[in-house]
Amino acid sequence: MKISRFIFGFASVILTAGAWAASGSAAPVLPKEFGGWQQSGVARTSKDPSAADPLNADVLKEYGFTDFATATYTREDGRKLTIKVASFADAT
Repeated sequence: MKISRFIFGFASVILTAGAWAASGSAAPVLPKEFGGWQQSGVARTSKDPSAADPLNADVLKEYGFTDFATATYTREDGRKLTIKVASFADAT
């Protein structure tokens, strides 16, 4: 059960990130709500690779890191989920 939720979440993030990168717009990449999850607080965005991953910032730069967004989501039953999305200049 946990694996299927992880795969769904990961696939959703990848698809969203791809659409975000392809659009080239500054529109929010993370939705306010999806599948019963509500965004709690404001999504953070940055163009700084160290904000996305402080330990691997140099690797992110090497692979063409351009943008980053993260948000925490909650459900009515109290569960929490944090989603991080990174965009790169070249999708390959």
